[in-house]
Amino acid sequence: AGQETWLFVCPGCGLDFPSKELMLAHVRRPGCPARSCIACDCGAVYADERSCRKHEELCKKVRRCPGCRKAFASQAEVADHVKSEGCNARACSGCNQIFKDPE
Repeated sequence: AGQETWLFVCPGCGLDFPSKELMLAHVRRPGCPARSCIACDCGAVYADERSCRKHEELCKKVRRCPGCRKAFASQAEVADHVKSEGCNARACSGCNQIFKDPE
């Protein structure tokens, strides 16, 4: 009896899965070299961290903190980061726009 081949293949290790959800669950586990780009939430999966970061540098969906350049999937996540993580960026109390410097 031959082995079944599934449609969703992990780009990091080559294992195949019957659904995208199972493949993504595998990618999130420690030990798998593949990475899912969570900063843009576009669902892209890459063979390694470097390829994922390269994608995030170009993806229009990524929002970056102007203070530390950390990547986030939404502007709301950037705002939460600025409020909670002690980043040197600051949000204007009037319009909520986020600036690199507190001045």
